[in-house]
Amino acid sequence: MSLILLTTGIKKGQLFLLRNADFYYKDENSWMKVPDTARSIPIPDILHWLVLRYSDRNHISVENLLFLNNGKRFTAERFQNAIMKQCRKSGILTDVYVFKGNGYQKEVRKAFYRSGTSIQVIRDYMGYQTDEIVKKNIGLLDEELVKKSMEYYAKMESSLGGNLLMAKYDKMNEANRQESRRKIELAVEEIRRAASAGKDLSVSEVSENTGLSRGFFYKNEEVKSVLEEEREKIDQGKLAQIKREVREKSMEKQVEIYQNEIKKLLEENERLKKENIMLTRKLERLTMK
Repeated sequence: MSLILLTTGIKKGQLFLLRNADFYYKDENSWMKVPDTARSIPIPDILHWLVLRYSDRNHISVENLLFLNNGKRFTAERFQNAIMKQCRKSGILTDVYVFKGNGYQKEVRKAFYRSGTSIQVIRDYMGYQTDEIVKKNIGLLDEELVKKSMEYYAKMESSLGGNLLMAKYDKMNEANRQESRRKIELAVEEIRRAASAGKDLSVSEVSENTGLSRGFFYKNEEVKSVLEEEREKIDQGKLAQIKREVREKSMEKQVEIYQNEIKKLLEENERLKKENIMLTRKLERLTMK
């Protein structure tokens, strides 16, 4: 439930009305119909895949609500209690409820904005009437303040070091650069070896195999870039498999929807036949009189 809220930005009230059939596959993309609206929004295939697995595991038919709380429809209070229960199990945010109001929607808007999405696209995706609602809630002023602060401290940091330290430790820096290059080559070689062997690129594992710290794989930009590149290749393969599974499962779901519609039509046809027989008999009795 939290993943859907954080990924789509729909309201909690709409979340409680989601049905299995609201998630579908069309034009090589995954979509979700937003309850109580005429809108459908694109969603990541991985989210659709998780919903499909969830509905299969819990035997949720296509026409039923996706989420129920002990057989009853969720309310805001029941959702809060469920979230708090999971937090206590995980030992986080103990007895502190932070998922208030439209907090999920705000985070989705901010994430879109930080990734370069235009105000207009955010407005259309969220279903707002004006741009002003988006601007008001993405914290444009806060973003600008943080940006200026980072620029200021970066400038201060570069000036405080001074050229004297660079001159004094020139030889030491050269030795450090050589050692850094050796570590980079060692890390890159291990990453590519693990990737070619079809292993998951776990930082803890490549760190153990090279003797380098885990932080090195996160902080060194060259190593980090190679790690992300190889992970992306692996992820592309996994995502392709997920997309195939989503497509197949969605087709099965559509067949089930059609079967249900045919069943309802047959039942209606049978009911009309019986009604027709009864009316014919009544007409015959009236004619005989």
